[in-house]
Amino acid sequence: MSQQSPPEIASVAKRLTSAGTPILAVPESALADERVRLLYSLTRQNEDLVAYLDGLDNVMVGDEKYPLTCVNIHQSDVHFVRRLPIYAREQPTLGLSEMPLDKGIEQLHVWLASGREPKPTTPETAPLNNPIQKLINGGAVAIGLEKEIFELVDSNLLNFRVHGPPAIGAPLVNQYEQVIFDGETYDVDWTFALDGPRTSGRAMVYAGDNIIGMDPIPLKSGWENLREYLRKES
Repeated sequence: MSQQSPPEIASVAKRLTSAGTPILAVPESALADERVRLLYSLTRQNEDLVAYLDGLDNVMVGDEKYPLTCVNIHQSDVHFVRRLPIYAREQPTLGLSEMPLDKGIEQLHVWLASGREPKPTTPETAPLNNPIQKLINGGAVAIGLEKEIFELVDSNLLNFRVHGPPAIGAPLVNQYEQVIFDGETYDVDWTFALDGPRTSGRAMVYAGDNIIGMDPIPLKSGWENLREYLRKES
């Protein structure tokens, strides 16, 4: 009895787009290792889809077979930073613009056939104002420092929770490895969120004018909030 051949990547992708994922992407690092790590985003999956994906170990891309893993990512992680886009459905809340599946499949074929390597990234250190201003210009409605991470995990890490479309925000700030604030240099990280902003547990740096139940916080006031908090914790 002959062993069943793996499905084509287009077949797997169509199964996921039919289930409602707004995004399909493959990390460039996986492609460099000649693996297809297919990222998708579904808040709910039926049993048939779970069983189908669990049964896949390999996938065909053209005439070549590649190891396959399918990973369901949270909507706050929906972006194309260091990822090859395979598909996107237009969804402004996530910051996604439409990208047809056939174009993405073609890009995947070209990447694997050419043996292309990911572009090297150069981490940057910059004044904190630079990435924060980029995020605000990119549509972030609120930004706050996570106090618990700073106090309990790493007092040299500023982890900011950003309420805004991740597919727009992540490319704006991914290059920043460290930031400078009041003459001090800190490691920095960004967590994107789609839920309603809240001030509890956060030193708020910015809040826009149209957030129900929250007063606006202009950036000038936000810097004072952050400065006061860091001074108190130092």
